[in-house]
Amino acid sequence: MEILEIKDIKSSYNGHIAIENVSFNIKENEYVFIVGENGSGKSTLVKTIVGLHKAEKGTIKCNIDKGDIAYLAQNNMTEMDFPATAKEIIMTGLQKHKKRPFYTKEDKQKYKEICEKLKIGEIDKKRIGNLSGGQRQKVLLARALIRDPKLIILDEPASRIRY
Repeated sequence: MEILEIKDIKSSYNGHIAIENVSFNIKENEYVFIVGENGSGKSTLVKTIVGLHKAEKGTIKCNIDKGDIAYLAQNNMTEMDFPATAKEIIMTGLQKHKKRPFYTKEDKQKYKEICEKLKIGEIDKKRIGNLSGGQRQKVLLARALIRDPKLIILDEPASRIRY
């Protein structure tokens, strides 16, 4: 099943064409990597797909619910004084609109599992602003992964993570 269909997308910034004639499909359980030099339009394409930038031409058809898409931007959490812990940030990935912000036992188990997978359990009580760039990136990745999305869109996913 194709979960995302991109056809003949064109997108510009201030009259400069960033991407043009881009077409591809993403099937369920498929990995797609968009590779190119700096300034080649990768982030513009991603932002256009997730609706943060408007396409001038073409179509984007998503065959899954928007709630089943997780997006992790290239630059996240630039506000260093944000008063939330890593755990609080991760758990917001489970919140749904119009639902009380309480977590079930299953939610707490998912949290534990994702922290173990990403090896971030030791930082869960630290404020996001006190974490390194790589740690913040892992926390935000955990936030995206905790709700088991059908489509994960990562812009520069390994730019700060060190293994």
